[in-house]
Amino acid sequence: MIAAPVRGLAAPLSPNSYEGGPNAMPTVSDGRVYTLGKEGQLHCFDAKTGNVVWKRHANEWGASPPDWGFAGPATIEGDLAIYNIGDGGCALNKVTGEVVWKTAGGGAGYAPPVPVPSPKGKSFLIFRAAGLRAVDPATGAEQWSFEWITGANVNAATTTLVAIIVNSRTRPFSSATLSPLRNSCIRRRRNRAPWLAAANTIRPRMRGC
Repeated sequence: MIAAPVRGLAAPLSPNSYEGGPNAMPTVSDGRVYTLGKEGQLHCFDAKTGNVVWKRHANEWGASPPDWGFAGPATIEGDLAIYNIGDGGCALNKVTGEVVWKTAGGGAGYAPPVPVPSPKGKSFLIFRAAGLRAVDPATGAEQWSFEWITGANVNAATTTLVAIIVNSRTRPFSSATLSPLRNSCIRRRRNRAPWLAAANTIRPRMRGC
């Protein structure tokens, strides 16, 4: 619990928002609390005392908030705090706040980064305004992407791993929330981008919000 108000957390009233603090829920890990403000304020607090351990702002590396303000909470992976900020996410050292990798721009979505298994060990799925992006958590390098455009550029659903399928034609793949409305799925071929293919046993569709 934070013992006293902290400068930089409050957000002004705007036509498409509400007055107050962050959209994103705090992330609690190893005695620290991580918050992300609507406009890109990043704070790490000591969970016992409420003291600020470190603070940054997304505008330091040219990342701007989406229309409804940043909303994806931090995901902790090892020494990293990974955020849905910029056109393809960013990662900060969870202890010091040092930027490990970053992307600029205003193309963030509203969901938290999600870890999933991959042929190289682990990927993080970043649900951007324009679609899904899989990145290497250590470097932020893109591994694959899948376009998913909505009318309001709102992709807010938390990505969920529903299947890992391996057969003679495909590598393992992941998809977002499923729907039985369309007989298609996302698959990833070796060294190639994801592709849509008919699926006989499952009927998924990646959905936004």
